[in-house]
Amino acid sequence: MIPIRFLLLLLALLSGARASPLVPSLPPNPGPALCRVLAHATPAVVGRRLEFSLRPDCPPGSVAYVRLSSKLGGSQPEPPTGFYTLRPGQTLTYTLLSWWWLDWRDRSGRLWRVPETPRR
Repeated sequence: MIPIRFLLLLLALLSGARASPLVPSLPPNPGPALCRVLAHATPAVVGRRLEFSLRPDCPPGSVAYVRLSSKLGGSQPEPPTGFYTLRPGQTLTYTLLSWWWLDWRDRSGRLWRVPETPRR
């Protein structure tokens, strides 16, 4: 007959449970560093032209997750992705009507409206 302790240990190992609390767990992967965004607005025939990019002081390899949001309830890009990923040296440009603005997403998923700097 097989001892009950052996069966319990075997069951724990097969189910993925740890037999020893001394096994260190790995910290969650934090991903790339998040960086803030600059947005420059230029008047256009219809609405305004908005250019946005990472701030110049961002470290290499950093990213920013942004989306365009509307007062009417929509956003671009649409789900399932739902956010543009900006990298150093990349600039996105859109012509927007007055009820659209740029949101930046922090690590917790909270959205922050990016202030626009007028460009002449």
